[in-house]
Amino acid sequence: MNILIVAIGSQGDVNPFITIGIALQKRGHNVTILSNNYFRESVQNAGLVFASVGSTEDFNKMVDEVNTKNPTKTANVVMKYLYFASMQNVYDTIKKLFIPGDTIILGVTMAFGARLAQDKLGIPLITCHLSPISFPSVLHPAKMDGIWMPRWMPIFYKAGLWRLIEMLTDIFLKSPINKMCKKLDLPEATSIIRHWIHSPDKVIGLFPGWFAEPQPDWPKNSVVTNFLFYDEADKNPISPKLEKFIARGKPPVIFTAGTAINNAVSFFKASAEACDILNIRGVFLSRYKEHIPNDLSPNIHYCKYAPFSKLLPFSSALVHHGGIGTCAQALRAGIPQLITPFGFDQPDNSSRLKGFGVSYELCLKKYKSSIVADKLEKLLADKDVRARCNTLAAKLKNIDPLSDVCQIIEDQMKK
Repeated sequence: MNILIVAIGSQGDVNPFITIGIALQKRGHNVTILSNNYFRESVQNAGLVFASVGSTEDFNKMVDEVNTKNPTKTANVVMKYLYFASMQNVYDTIKKLFIPGDTIILGVTMAFGARLAQDKLGIPLITCHLSPISFPSVLHPAKMDGIWMPRWMPIFYKAGLWRLIEMLTDIFLKSPINKMCKKLDLPEATSIIRHWIHSPDKVIGLFPGWFAEPQPDWPKNSVVTNFLFYDEADKNPISPKLEKFIARGKPPVIFTAGTAINNAVSFFKASAEACDILNIRGVFLSRYKEHIPNDLSPNIHYCKYAPFSKLLPFSSALVHHGGIGTCAQALRAGIPQLITPFGFDQPDNSSRLKGFGVSYELCLKKYKSSIVADKLEKLLADKDVRARCNTLAAKLKNIDPLSDVCQIIEDQMKK
């Protein structure tokens, strides 16, 4: 089978599709991953065929312009440099690699070019949602930044809010998408977030049902599997310096602002001061060394990268932005989380973890050293949180979601 995987986004968005590609290739399929050129090395190091559908320059521009203080502006930046910029290239590459009767596409939520190729070329498409917020629901709405829609709210009111969301997102998304539709002689796309982006063939939620229970008003042909984990641990192991740091004291708290954030100076400054206040050990992870204070205490170790699967089991807590992949890694490791969400799926992921009683939340505006220290001190001392972390970690042991995902893909191709 010829399988084309459209994986566009940050490292956390791309990694699950790399592990799916590896599993499918082991089952004898031909796999090509279409992504931004920034991820070429990661994909090829995994032994997979790579097709560039976006430039490294665009990815770096996106990172440079992301503004954690303005989620709306950030959404515009991400759409501009990642999803809209790659749409034509994705379509053209799929058309070039398409083998009639022997091709299926796997696409991330915003794989617009893949959705267009499905309609124009008749290629089967499976849409993969990494987080629950991508499933629109009136019955059990996700927590969305700037939108107040509590679950107890009357259905008619939530339905009205959803119509407003549809209208506003269509205004934002429909122009570039419908320019492509017109060029391809396709009907205009409408209700883009609510209906159009979800493949009518199949939709997979790459998270467990206990994390987000499937709802009757989710897109038809939807199914959930489980979290998928891939962090290049075999190619990028923990450095000897970090190993020595971990071994010589109590388990540290891990701090990360995410892989696509280029303005985290204040985050790491406040984090360093909080560690000093509590006299605890910390590990700072960031691709951007210039964000890290120059005068770190001996209790804090900085490194550019460390695989969570190897690091988190030896840690006491994780402080992070709330990306779904990072949330899942901490859940598997059974450690408490302090989350600072700022947009996209992060507020909803954080809300769900708070509901499970395994995390605390602190908005970025209040991320000050004294407040961080207070939150961390309470989090680390909370035995009930630790117990619930262990309970959820047990749910992620001895499972094989990759086999389930691969079987769904193979079954879909037979239809």
